[in-house]
Amino acid sequence: MFNDVTEQKRQIEALKENEERLRLISENVADLILLFETTGEFVYASKSLISLGYDPASIMGRSIFTLIHPDDYPACLLYTSDAADDLPYVDLGGPR
Repeated sequence: MFNDVTEQKRQIEALKENEERLRLISENVADLILLFETTGEFVYASKSLISLGYDPASIMGRSIFTLIHPDDYPACLLYTSDAADDLPYVDLGGPR
């Protein structure tokens, strides 16, 4: 018995190409791109973070809330909580 895996291989290749395209864009854009879990834990930071004095690798696993002024913490917590409720979960394969 044989299974035709042609379509599966095509989808895997298309996914790899899209991931590479996204990586190139995110690494070369001047805008800051940050991704974090609903807990606030950073899972991605673009290289443009360097312009703000931070090494992107240095914030991985840290909470975004450690970088927010204490007076702004309640509003940010509410905003991220509300935003997370409206978004579907997407596993980006980042560290857990």
